[in-house]
Amino acid sequence: MAVTSKKVEAGDEIKAAVHNALVDDINDLDSEVTSKADTSAVNNKADKTYVDTELGKKANSSSLSGKANTSDLNKKADQSDLEALESRIAALESPAE
Repeated sequence: MAVTSKKVEAGDEIKAAVHNALVDDINDLDSEVTSKADTSAVNNKADKTYVDTELGKKANSSSLSGKANTSDLNKKADQSDLEALESRIAALESPAE
């Protein structure tokens, strides 16, 4: 779509062809806006029933009881345990005398 650009001030006379071109451009623009504003592609996407159905598919906290919790996962290795493991590995790697 080619938009015709011509400034027309009140009281100016314009040629019929220019007027018709401007009217055609406005009609084309109106058609494009109407087609872009079509919401049929997203209908029912945010519908309450749709949202409730999708939320119903998620796990709830009662179904996760007995599973590992964050306090179990956040425990750090004791430094003395790490040092003991390192010394055992070093002993295994050193050649026997």
